[in-house]
Amino acid sequence: PPPPRPPAPPPTVFFLMIRRPPRSTLDRSSAESDVYKREAVEIFKKNKCEFELMHCVSTYPMKTEDANLKTIEVLRDRFNCKVGYSGHELGTLISTAVVYKGISWLERHFTSDKTLWGTDQSCSLEPQELKELIANINLLLSSYTLISSSQSSLLITLSKTPIKSSII
Repeated sequence: PPPPRPPAPPPTVFFLMIRRPPRSTLDRSSAESDVYKREAVEIFKKNKCEFELMHCVSTYPMKTEDANLKTIEVLRDRFNCKVGYSGHELGTLISTAVVYKGISWLERHFTSDKTLWGTDQSCSLEPQELKELIANINLLLSSYTLISSSQSSLLITLSKTPIKSSII
């Protein structure tokens, strides 16, 4: 196994290091407390740094019943910001369905082979699953009567991703 990683800097130090515009920042907080999230959001807003929060359940693989997708709305309302989703579930159903929550960003791990070594390999998407995810999200978004601007950019981002064009 690889050597252990050095400890991360305290959150305040980390967020102060990345606060400068024009950088856009994604904060993928999972088990962190509201105090931690509030601190991050305050630093970003004070320094006029564009940011989005990511809902993430850090288990590999995540059980469907642990998805707690209501958190997306809670984060959006509590912090008045865009919210994305970082998926660690098996398959593509939750990552497709979460689009209905109005996410602005979707992160999924990608692998060429789920049997490779690593804690997240089993929940990573193989090429065919990634194609399926992109096709299903684009189909879902195209069925909307009205597409919000954040969802419209999600559609464009997924449909023009280099990974998609290289595996089709």
